[in-house]
Amino acid sequence: MNISFHYKLKSHPDRLLKQHLIGVHQKALALFDSLKFDFPNFNRKNLRKVISVTSLFHDFGKATSFFQNYIQNPKFGSTVDSRKKRSHGLISALLTFGILKKELLDDLTLPLFGLIIVRRHHGDLMDFNSLIIFNEKDLENVLIQIDAIDYTEMKNIISVCGFNSFVNRDFIRDTVSYFQPRTPRELKRLYRNFSIEYYFVLNLLYSILLQADKTDAILNDDKLIQSELIRSQDVHKFKNQLDNNVLNPIDIIRKTAFDEVENKIETITDNDRIFSINIPTGSGKTITSLNAALKLCEKFHHTHIVYCLPFTSIIDQNFDVFEKIRISANLPDDSGILLKHHHLTDIFYRSVSEDNIHQEYTINKALHLIEGWESRITVTTFIQFIYSLISYKNSALRKFNRFCNAVIILDEIQSIPHEYWDLVKIMLSKTVQLLNSKMILVTATMPLIFSQEDNEIVELVKNKQNMFNRLNRIELNVKNLANEKMNWDNFCETAYDLVKANQNKNILFVMNTIRSAKELYEFFKDSASEYQLLYLSSHIIPKERIKRINHIKNRRKDKSILVVSTQLIEAGVDIDLDIVIRDFAPLDNIFQTCGRCNRECRDNIKGQVILVSLKDSNSWTTSGIYKNFLK
Repeated sequence: MNISFHYKLKSHPDRLLKQHLIGVHQKALALFDSLKFDFPNFNRKNLRKVISVTSLFHDFGKATSFFQNYIQNPKFGSTVDSRKKRSHGLISALLTFGILKKELLDDLTLPLFGLIIVRRHHGDLMDFNSLIIFNEKDLENVLIQIDAIDYTEMKNIISVCGFNSFVNRDFIRDTVSYFQPRTPRELKRLYRNFSIEYYFVLNLLYSILLQADKTDAILNDDKLIQSELIRSQDVHKFKNQLDNNVLNPIDIIRKTAFDEVENKIETITDNDRIFSINIPTGSGKTITSLNAALKLCEKFHHTHIVYCLPFTSIIDQNFDVFEKIRISANLPDDSGILLKHHHLTDIFYRSVSEDNIHQEYTINKALHLIEGWESRITVTTFIQFIYSLISYKNSALRKFNRFCNAVIILDEIQSIPHEYWDLVKIMLSKTVQLLNSKMILVTATMPLIFSQEDNEIVELVKNKQNMFNRLNRIELNVKNLANEKMNWDNFCETAYDLVKANQNKNILFVMNTIRSAKELYEFFKDSASEYQLLYLSSHIIPKERIKRINHIKNRRKDKSILVVSTQLIEAGVDIDLDIVIRDFAPLDNIFQTCGRCNRECRDNIKGQVILVSLKDSNSWTTSGIYKNFLK
């Protein structure tokens, strides 16, 4: 390499192509080397070669005079022809394919993967055939671009990496000719042997390139501070500060569950990958599951935790618990320690150095770090998790590499619709098998996704059945189900009588739809003025919803409260009322609703859960809402 060479090619308006290509190359290899995975049909050395070549040549096409003229004068060259000539994805992808085909002589799969991820690094993944079949005009355009490359500067850029011999016109032309007049059959037939392992390999390689490319483009040479992981002993410290009643059955169960999970983890091996914490509602699943994940990190050297929940309202609730643990541990307010990510998250990211120097990132940088889950503990939604695991989207798949080396907690796992159970089972099983991760499923009503009898899942709570048996908090009243289904007027009359007869009780109605919940709320607005009346549904904006939930939790004791809600109250919302009336639903939903009744076992008095069944009306009651589940 000529150290006095004057570099002038640019990748971005404020960044030299040399800086970007070398920066992406270094970041991609560093990320790859930090990840542990196990792909039986792929050699790690060969996979590293793919990352090395794709990261170094992903923007090779930016070395054309067409692109350089555009980057210097972006207002010019807006015609279709000029846009085509300055495009850089295809020529970069073809060169990547040619290099990998030469470097990996006995393999066409990885060169093909290299071609795909470079070609689509500025877009989404597409159908396999559409990515390997080329329009003849596009290949002709590449032949024009070949003569517009600054080969002298490109050779200087990559000389330190050892691929100089490939940076010449003849080699690129030969690669283009491989796809003329059409893509060879040997390449088209490859997909016939693809398994789910190939899906994971392709997505991981794609994710690494995307992460390195975007990080270099947005953060440039900024170094992200490596934050520390909260420790299990920090959870113990916080737990010991809580006001627990050693005589209260629910507090006894919380302690027992916590201890049993911790003791069980001492006995498991690295071959155990999927775990269950199946204990009653209100028995401390949030703290117990976090401590379990931290124990697994400490025992098996996992680097981070991804904590997933179904609804934003309980994300904020559980995040607040983790935040209190962080504060109790005297750890700084550092987003790299604890991060929240969902579609309504504030775009704010702060890092704190060992010298206690705080750095708050600009919105663009903060968004990049948040969406990349750059934290030791990320609290996010099922939607973010599933869409990043099963996706073709560029923005979602950038996080795919975060499934490596992770402990993933799926809290309130029963919220995943049953029609997806088979798919979820396959994907979760492969994630832990291939990506060196562990999975903890947390719920009071464990769905039949994995079988404990077939050793597909390890239950971490040894005496869970005893806990369910001991926790006799409610009476379930099903008398109404023996009668004919109620029409709306009869239901409102029955609801009114029940409320009037229990004016000193806190009452919750859980309806199957927003429409029925609204109508019931409007009914009570005119007839139950002696109550604090609250309405909850997904039509309430999240900030107001959280405010109302907190009001229920911290309500005045001198006036009873009446809550009308949809099913959003079922999963994980930490509220506690005396009487719950539930429109009929599948058993899992009923059990979850029961968890909002007499949650704290107050005064040894049982709560009441009353089931009703309303007549169908425009498909907005039981058989309409749950028809796919009940059929």
